[in-house]
Amino acid sequence: MEQAQELVERAKQVLKDYEAKGQPLPRSPYADLLEKNSSDAKSQADLRLKQELERLKEEEKGE
Repeated sequence: MEQAQELVERAKQVLKDYEAKGQPLPRSPYADLLEKNSSDAKSQADLRLKQELERLKEEEKGE
């Protein structure tokens, strides 16, 4: 529980740092797609497939 609280505090500090610098918060490249197509099951499946392919590509690079 203590570790979770520490992570929450660190996340809050990161948000404050971005705000203090006037920088926008970084967003996942998939966030816009997910918001746009949140009600479309096919689009959700396509998004998940793309995410899994990206993950597999990253794993292959690491090997």
